[in-house]
Amino acid sequence: MGREGTNVVRHALALTVVAFLLHFTWENIQCPVFFEHGSYDASLGSMALASLGDVGITWVLYAAVAGVSRRWRWSAQGWSWRQWLTLMGLALATSWAIEAHALANHRWSYTALAPLLPGTNVSVVPVLQLLALTPLAFWLADRVVRRLKAPPAAASEHFR
Repeated sequence: MGREGTNVVRHALALTVVAFLLHFTWENIQCPVFFEHGSYDASLGSMALASLGDVGITWVLYAAVAGVSRRWRWSAQGWSWRQWLTLMGLALATSWAIEAHALANHRWSYTALAPLLPGTNVSVVPVLQLLALTPLAFWLADRVVRRLKAPPAAASEHFR
């Protein structure tokens, strides 16, 4: 595998791990406060499964922006307004659609503390989750890959 192939694999692994950790943390913090679960429990296992779903969504959003960018590793350089607009628009639409579908199918409901998007029955919290954590995951994954690509410091530098 060439250097670019290695970077793609590193990026894929970094994005998957970073997205999972961010979403798993978010799910465990906000679920007990803002959600009442209907057809499943709010155990760590359920939060891990929800986080894996969030990782899948992260990958779909990444691929959509890559398609618009015509470059797989689009996030490794400065982001254009077109990339931001695509990402934010799709994250907003995806989060709203998932929530509306889950509410309609009684998968969960919200506690009285959950702030709703004006004029809807959808909470702001899961929408903010995708709007905030998705670009953060992309950015952090790129930072991880850059650190992995950096040449190791000379042994003598560690002893100074």
